[in-house]
Amino acid sequence: MGQCDRCRLGEWLEHEGHKDLPKQDYDEIHALHAEFHRVAAEVVAKIQHKDISGAAADLAPDGAFDNASMLLSERLLKIAQHCTH
Repeated sequence: MGQCDRCRLGEWLEHEGHKDLPKQDYDEIHALHAEFHRVAAEVVAKIQHKDISGAAADLAPDGAFDNASMLLSERLLKIAQHCTH
C-alpha cells in the first residue's frame, strides 16, 4: 500500500530518525507515519475504483485521512517542543 519511505519524513525516519529519537518516540512516530500512508493509499484506491463518496468521506473533516494526519502532526509537534526546551 502506502510507501512510507518515499516522502521526506519517511526518508528522515529511515536514515536519521532512528538515531536521533528515543526508541519509544521513534516507534510511535514510525507507526503513526505508516498509518498515515496506509490511509492515504486507501483514499487513492477508492478513487481508482470510482468510490468517490468513500474517498470524500475519508478526506472530510474528522475522516480517516484527517484523523491520521492530525495524530501524526500532534505527535511530531509534541516531540519538537520537547526538543527545544
